[in-house]
Amino acid sequence: MSYRNMSKELRSRQGQLPLVDRFNRPQPASRNPSGNKVRLYYFTERDSADGRAFTPRLARATTALRERKIPVEVVVVSFDDTFEEWAQHMKEMPRWWLAVPWSDKATRQSLFLKYEVEALPTLVVVGGDGDVIQQDACTSVVSDPLAREFPWHSQRLSRSLSDSEDMQPPSCCLACFEIPRLASRVKAWIMRPFSKRKSKLDGADSTRLLCTSY
Repeated sequence: MSYRNMSKELRSRQGQLPLVDRFNRPQPASRNPSGNKVRLYYFTERDSADGRAFTPRLARATTALRERKIPVEVVVVSFDDTFEEWAQHMKEMPRWWLAVPWSDKATRQSLFLKYEVEALPTLVVVGGDGDVIQQDACTSVVSDPLAREFPWHSQRLSRSLSDSEDMQPPSCCLACFEIPRLASRVKAWIMRPFSKRKSKLDGADSTRLLCTSY
């Protein structure tokens, strides 16, 4: 199925996204988030070392949100090779998280393309109005483990920063993470405000990223 056809099919089922719990039991047809409810699409797979390291962090952050009675829904979009791997993977996640069924490959692929996922894991934050608040909130979860700044409006902040013609890209960034591969995402987030003005900036690509793990 082509991307265009998959996207069309997904749009036609927007209000009826098929979901299951971690035991693969069908849940009531889930509608798009409404009001102040935020949905987190968690793209991952069990074979991903970064995903295995990140899942407990996301579980801690979302549990903190529930304890503060902040409306949030986690939808796991997992790309495990077999159903058995998917089932084992889901058992490692909180009971209240939902998932797109492993058998529904078309929906999983459509969501992957719709949100322009480039790597696993990726956490897409979608607001009650259906707009994407954060294209990839993995670094936000790492830097804000109890989700005090949820829903992490960094993408919107970056767009407002990009309007400032006086801002110049940093010459050097220092990032410290337990998950080293997130370093490249940190640099991408830092440079995002300048991407639209890239051709006007000298040395925009020369920003150096110093990354260390601890």
